[in-house]
Amino acid sequence: MSLTLASIGLVYAVCVALHHAHPKRTAFEHVRTDVRAQKALRIGAVVVLCLAQWLIAQAVGWERGIPILLGVLAAAGALSLIVATLAPRSHLPGGAVLMATGTISAGITLASL
Repeated sequence: MSLTLASIGLVYAVCVALHHAHPKRTAFEHVRTDVRAQKALRIGAVVVLCLAQWLIAQAVGWERGIPILLGVLAAAGALSLIVATLAPRSHLPGGAVLMATGTISAGITLASL
């Protein structure tokens, strides 16, 4: 259960970060005007995605971990776009909550391995 929460939370947070890394879609004025902030947000999202992949691979193996991550990424990306379109005010807070949930669940998962 904690692996599921960790993967969904971290990957959804990655999708939110990548969404807000674009200057026309971001809710932050600093990210809108600073190219370095956009690049840092993108690099941070890729690092978190790689850490999520590593976490999944540690639990289930690389052979099953990669397809699982691709499926979670597709679902989280679609959900992120739907939330950003239908409820834009809850997009960023939802990403923050799921990032915290994913981080805590990842710690629990790593402790149980």
